[in-house]
Amino acid sequence: MALDINGYNSVFNTFVQFAQENRNVDKGKAILDAKIESPLGGRKILSIDLAKNDSVHNWTRGFDQWTVNDRTRAIFKAAVANMFGGESKIPASVKKAMLLEDYNCGKPLTARRILAVKAAIDADGTAKARSEKLNLETFKSPEVRTEALNLGFVKAELPKLARAANFYAQAEGVDEMTAMKAVAEPGSKANRLMQYGGRFMENAANFADGLRLIDTFENWYTDLSGATDTIAKSGPFEDRRDYTAADTPSKQNADQSAVRPETILVMEKFVFESLAIDPSANLKETNGEAIFGFANNDASRFIGQNFGSACLNTVANIPPAKRAVVFKTFNLFCSLAVDANDHTKPAKDRYIINADLPQVLGRILRHLDEVLALDAKGKLTSKNVIKACFPDMRHTGNYDLKALKGFLDAMSNELTDFDGEYRDIANSLQLLMESTGCTLKEGAKALRSGKPIPLPQYVSEGQQPISEFGTLEGGRKALAADLYRPDSYSFIGQQQSLLPDDAGFGFTFPGEERFVTNGAQRNNISRVGDKVEELCGRVHPKQASSVMLMLTQSGLGVINRGLKPHGVMSTEHSAVDYTLTRNAETGAVTIKYDSPEGLPFHFSWTATVDVEGKITTTPLSFEKLNGFPAD
Repeated sequence: MALDINGYNSVFNTFVQFAQENRNVDKGKAILDAKIESPLGGRKILSIDLAKNDSVHNWTRGFDQWTVNDRTRAIFKAAVANMFGGESKIPASVKKAMLLEDYNCGKPLTARRILAVKAAIDADGTAKARSEKLNLETFKSPEVRTEALNLGFVKAELPKLARAANFYAQAEGVDEMTAMKAVAEPGSKANRLMQYGGRFMENAANFADGLRLIDTFENWYTDLSGATDTIAKSGPFEDRRDYTAADTPSKQNADQSAVRPETILVMEKFVFESLAIDPSANLKETNGEAIFGFANNDASRFIGQNFGSACLNTVANIPPAKRAVVFKTFNLFCSLAVDANDHTKPAKDRYIINADLPQVLGRILRHLDEVLALDAKGKLTSKNVIKACFPDMRHTGNYDLKALKGFLDAMSNELTDFDGEYRDIANSLQLLMESTGCTLKEGAKALRSGKPIPLPQYVSEGQQPISEFGTLEGGRKALAADLYRPDSYSFIGQQQSLLPDDAGFGFTFPGEERFVTNGAQRNNISRVGDKVEELCGRVHPKQASSVMLMLTQSGLGVINRGLKPHGVMSTEHSAVDYTLTRNAETGAVTIKYDSPEGLPFHFSWTATVDVEGKITTTPLSFEKLNGFPAD
């Protein structure tokens, strides 16, 4: 069970970020607003803003560097003490890691020291034991806790569920059981807000503001998608369309954007997770355009660029704070208007066409740490980003957007040259560059020599159309589209099939016998969906949807990329055996992928899907068996 005393992880992450970005706190640069979250609400523990003399508590007015360091360390000590129920209860090993003798000596609080303290707390175990005890007391009523478990929640989820229910009860004036059921209902406003977390889970007032903001967002989005439809229907030519419905900057770009009724949940997720981590966002705002409009909101603007499903799904796997930097980075590359600051007319040009966006995103994710560092230093410019993410552009001697467009066009021409160097691996190479952010040369070497290229940290296998993002319907459709058509394997350069034509996808669920789906066993496809829903529980539709995706070609990219270097040809529909298990404490579902019987080699890997639907995979392992040709 994860330690969750007063926002344990968020406290440490905030202090580490502060220490990394402000090793030498200079006036006008250092801003930190850290919070300790508790089941009963939020409490501000640190507010340092040297750019203003009227900071929240006037702590920094006239203070020198020495004093700021001391106050920061003192607040950190208070945060650690809170995890143990008081300073006197801090274990000796943790006190030693904190180097208490250095306190009140004007020394800065370093990221290394913060992480050393965190490691000591984890090793000691006292705070974790206290956390587990508190977790059992999150609901005042034992009946409510029992009902939550009966609905399908696991113990690790109870603290967050209880906190959200407490806030909802205060906001709506209902009892604990009614509030818990409202928050527990998949897809309800309260349930979505609980998942967005951050500021919305600090206190009842912010939670109530969040509920109202969801209504405001839905109304704004409905107006915007309606304008999109109206403008598009007014004519096929941009210069002749009727833009009288476009009375806001967002609507003026509406006919060029991806704002449609079926994309509302994706946009809401991006927008509200951004608001949840933005301390400057006005949660009291009532004007939808002011808080959600393209001109004011990077998350809305990102959706409005109409990048497509693959791009949106990949970005959805990135933590919100880092995702915000991805939004800013793409703002450098693509604007909704010709002039990046002009939101009054539809876009007529892009520096990067949609076909190239997945490759650009792959580069950004591979070099995300470098991009984050540029942002932290205030050096996030298109030139610096291109320089960091496209080292293979050195020969051009230029790193501006025009040069990037020319570079991407030239790469596309190389891949589509029927007589060119990459004609035999062009399709696989394109996919490899998009999924790993590798260069053309690196990808070709990997495919021809078998040297693996690791996936970027935040790329996962499962991808779902944004119209069915995180829904059971989307997962069921993916199963129905894929599980009746398993494919075989063959040696590269040969037509020899390594499995019989009636091979299938094999499934083993906890406590049950293996069964198969294929062209002759289509009736088992709905059985797979039923078993997944039963395994994950009704209250985890996003998890169930992600698990279903990982049982289709969306989850088999590991085979397609991984077997070719070993001399084996495979497709996204290659037959495989799945074994599914669920962790009773965390609720995470693990899928083990194994090669079917009858092959002269063995492969395997795993995918784990947490209760929120996030996917992590392990690399494919490969072992030759008797009869497999030598390299």
